[in-house]
Amino acid sequence: MLATAAEVIAGVRKAKSLARLSMRAEIATVVVRGPRDVLDRFALAAADVRAAGRVGEVVLEVADGALAVEVLR
Repeated sequence: MLATAAEVIAGVRKAKSLARLSMRAEIATVVVRGPRDVLDRFALAAADVRAAGRVGEVVLEVADGALAVEVLR
């Protein structure tokens, strides 16, 4: 769970950095895609990720393959 949460936070930080945004900038939505079991574990930490990344909404989508993070401003 913690490794997945850390990976999502890193994705949010990377997106902010690439967009030249402050790390304190608000993000409207983060879409997290991955296998159901990974998303189920991540869901336990989603509120913490929202707070740490200043994210309004976290959307979970089941998908095959590795975890993917998409930031929607």
